[in-house]
Amino acid sequence: MTMPREVTEADRRAAFARFALKTPKYTNYEAAMACYTVARVINIMAAQAVADEFRASHQRTVVPVRRCQPGADGHPLRWCTQLAPGTWQPITQPDFLNSGLSK
Repeated sequence: MTMPREVTEADRRAAFARFALKTPKYTNYEAAMACYTVARVINIMAAQAVADEFRASHQRTVVPVRRCQPGADGHPLRWCTQLAPGTWQPITQPDFLNSGLSK
């Protein structure tokens, strides 16, 4: 299963730029990162941006799962199929030019 990439310094600086628009008290990146609370907020904003980027380029697959509803005596009463979330897969665009469908 693929996971979002690690947060980089460039992500933190981009998050600081968004944070500085909301909070004009911190205009210097190094001064903002020296404050523990502000540094945590900037790291969280950067991680959320990385996660949003990951979700925009991946989709969750759906896996059908058969489940049994047992009766009072333990025997199977009925079966049902549920659609459970599967793994994350990259979103791919269909290649119509090279797939042979364009002929």
